[in-house]
Amino acid sequence: YLYMPKVTLLQVSSSFFSVTPILSALQKKSEVPLADELALFHKGAPMPQTPPSYVEDIAEKEDMQTLVPTEFDDSQADGFRRCLESRVALIQGPPGTGKTFVGSKVCDMIYKNTSETILIVCYTNHALDQFLEYLLDMGIVEMVRIGGRSKSKRLEPFQIRELVKMATSGQ
Repeated sequence: YLYMPKVTLLQVSSSFFSVTPILSALQKKSEVPLADELALFHKGAPMPQTPPSYVEDIAEKEDMQTLVPTEFDDSQADGFRRCLESRVALIQGPPGTGKTFVGSKVCDMIYKNTSETILIVCYTNHALDQFLEYLLDMGIVEMVRIGGRSKSKRLEPFQIRELVKMATSGQ
């Protein structure tokens, strides 16, 4: 990409048609959530270290020193701690290293100890299904699965179209 002090040009090889409504809504917002971390970050600058607001809620109920699940290896434990200490965190690694497992444990901790809403975004529908099934296994059933390409029978009752059907039929 080409970077100039006031203008950044970026060549994209895919279409923006599917995200046009989201981009339009963002243009109308006066304040963008996580702007400091995602949009205003400058190469070489330290990432803002503002802890998420829910850390205090968790700290009131849990001992932060013993919070990390014992079944985590060192790398997973570090990722888990970073997710709870940062407003934005990235868990990445090759297949089979426990990314979904760690992410689901983070969601479980936030869900059970705070009133925060959690948005889960995955690169593939299969990954999202797997993540949400982990949450179901932990007893988290307050969820909405958006998107029509789920192949999971377990997630059918949580599909947005199913929830809308139930709501409009009075069930």
